[in-house]
Amino acid sequence: MINFYLNKKVSIENLITINSKETNIIKFLTKKNKSFKKFGELYGSFILKNKIKAWKIQKKNSMNLFVPFGKVKVVCYYKQGTVEFILNSKSPQKLNILPGVYYGFKGLVKKSLILSLLDGLHDNISSINIPSKLIDYDW
Repeated sequence: MINFYLNKKVSIENLITINSKETNIIKFLTKKNKSFKKFGELYGSFILKNKIKAWKIQKKNSMNLFVPFGKVKVVCYYKQGTVEFILNSKSPQKLNILPGVYYGFKGLVKKSLILSLLDGLHDNISSINIPSKLIDYDW
């Protein structure tokens, strides 16, 4: 089931976990997912506990976020509204953020990894960082 937020600019979906004797497999994304348009690039960011990386906006790329290791709070801001998500490896979910939404994240455990799959290539024109004080949010 997919839940939508902020005028359908942000959605979250539980991921399928396949359990086996050797390991657990998490199905992150397939071509059949509505949030998948095309592959641009995949990158990861490590974040330490209580560290904040905010705020960023993608002007033309959609992204899918996933936390395969650790626990991260993700906050999205769009047209005077915010929504918070907790992504973690124990109950895997995929967060899809469409262009035009500001987002940031905070590490909630000693060390976490957040993966971001974009449908285009990252560049300094389409992805903009702004100072955290420009959006009024208490982390």
